[in-house]
Amino acid sequence: MARMSDDHESAGFFQGLRDRLLGRRSKRQEDGEQVYRDLRAQVLTVPASALSLSPTPEHPFVWAAVMDWHVGSGVATLVAILDGTVSMYLSSGGGIIGAGAHADVFAVARRFLTTVESHRAALGPTNDPPLPGAGGVRFIARTFEGTLASPEIPTEQVGEGQHALSPVFDVAQELIAVVRQASDRPRG
Repeated sequence: MARMSDDHESAGFFQGLRDRLLGRRSKRQEDGEQVYRDLRAQVLTVPASALSLSPTPEHPFVWAAVMDWHVGSGVATLVAILDGTVSMYLSSGGGIIGAGAHADVFAVARRFLTTVESHRAALGPTNDPPLPGAGGVRFIARTFEGTLASPEIPTEQVGEGQHALSPVFDVAQELIAVVRQASDRPRG
């Protein structure tokens, strides 16, 4: 990977710092946020049939599980799809796509899907689940009959085992950990 000259890096650093101090958003930041919004919208609108998915004995209802989790100054969206797709998108524009190619990630992703499947009664119908605010998390299930979502839940409550969906949060956290580990090694 090519490295920019120190002068060019310094100029970029100071431009970014000035923009932040003046409340300006960079074109790169705006592009990253748009990519995030587009990827999330795609997951929330693509029909199962477009992915050639149909109910299975293990997953008769849920074909995709999503967790939107407000972290820091943005949102991380974790996605697991029955076809083995596993991704994590960041509202800042970063993320990891295609992590399901790793066997350990795929195994935890299946548990995430199974856990969402077994907790779907705690979710309600929705057409356009909003992102959670600061300190919040929301779970979304794409089912063969529609989209279900939880209300926004305080992260502290769900993370401390004080909510019916705490088991979903726990498996999602495990999935995030293996996705991050897998992103540092080659697929296989």
